Amino acid sequence: MNLTLSIPDELAATLKGQGRDLARSALEALVAQGFREWQLSRAEVQDVLGLSWHETEVFLARHGCDRHYTEDDLAQDRQTLVDLFGR
Repeated sequence: MNLTLSIPDELAATLKGQGRDLARSALEALVAQGFREWQLSRAEVQDVLGLSWHETEVFLARHGCDRHYTEDDLAQDRQTLVDLFGR
């Protein structure tokens, strides 16, 4: 899907002047927001942006995205450890 975004020329010039690829910046902002709102998984972020596992972790941290790790995930991980190690 292609998306056309209209922004003031002054803003575009300022952002381009900082060496930004505006299309990539817009995509990254959209993907980060989708992750924050639980619309995208970590794997989807990685695939859409073409990043490695480590690059995805850095991207999410840089964009202030909290991990999608719930109390239920913690309980499941704790149970897995009990099942494996008997404690």
